[in-house]
Amino acid sequence: MKRECRQVRGILFRLEGGWYFIDIMRVHEIIRPPELCALVSMPPFVAGVITRRGAVIPIINLRERFELPGQSPESRGRILVLALPGQRVGILADEVTGVLTLSVDSIQPPPSLMNARVAPFFIGLASDRERLISLVNIDMLLSAEERGVLDSLAVNIREDPEEGKPCS
Repeated sequence: MKRECRQVRGILFRLEGGWYFIDIMRVHEIIRPPELCALVSMPPFVAGVITRRGAVIPIINLRERFELPGQSPESRGRILVLALPGQRVGILADEVTGVLTLSVDSIQPPPSLMNARVAPFFIGLASDRERLISLVNIDMLLSAEERGVLDSLAVNIREDPEEGKPCS
């Protein structure tokens, strides 16, 4: 009997020296970061918002979300625009290296020593011979309450008509 080798394809990106993986089917687009519009009383994990194709997209700072040290992405940084149920959000990455295919059998559960506050954000760990890769669970990046807050931000923002420009 032939054993079926299931695989998952995703986008590999770097953040503060670590490697992260997101299912390619959930990535809408990858863009260069425009200037972000900061809003008063945003949750601390929201770096700002951008307008893109007429939509207001909140940008999540994964450093804050994952409790990592460090600054904003360098000039090579990118925003991965993700498709979540009912909305789009962006995440900041230092560098996007491309598409990677992982065997499902190579994925291990997250380590038990992982901080309980950030553990839900990860599906597991994998290795591609060169590096250890954390698989991000994008469905857990935002709670239902946080999604509601971000939805209300989008409703209350006056959009700039120029795509990708900061709102005012």
